[in-house]
Amino acid sequence: MRAAGYTVTETNPFEDQLTITLEMRERSPYINRIHTNWESMREEIIKIFPEPLGIPSEKAGIVTDEDHGDWYRALFGPSVQAGLLMASDLAGYRNDQVYIRNSMHVPLRREAVLDCMPALFRHIQEEEHPAVRVVLAHWVFVYIHPYMDGNGRTEKGTDLFSNK
Repeated sequence: MRAAGYTVTETNPFEDQLTITLEMRERSPYINRIHTNWESMREEIIKIFPEPLGIPSEKAGIVTDEDHGDWYRALFGPSVQAGLLMASDLAGYRNDQVYIRNSMHVPLRREAVLDCMPALFRHIQEEEHPAVRVVLAHWVFVYIHPYMDGNGRTEKGTDLFSNK
């Protein structure tokens, strides 16, 4: 690479060891992936975003957990009234695999969603820094993709309450 005129900086990728404690045995391996990603990205986000203003809310994860289903139903309620969807389509999380057009990401299997959503809300509730809550809650929510449609729109409400 140097012969081709590129600047080469040699680093040992194993030099900085992350100290992440994983649960003994989670039901879904995706939960440990979420936990590892959250912990490994946390410090970078804190470096990028300014210090939080005000007092972070310890209720962010609770509000998001309790209310996100209501936000989803309110968002798609008019589709039920118009006859485009059945009311049962809005009950709970998705019950089929979902694919995102023009994306390399395939969301989690439907069986993993029930395990991963409580892990997401636990992280939101335990996170002290509002910027980390907003950025990683958004990323993890879309990574999980709990609904058949409207995940991005529902996530906007999650962003608002994660930042409280």
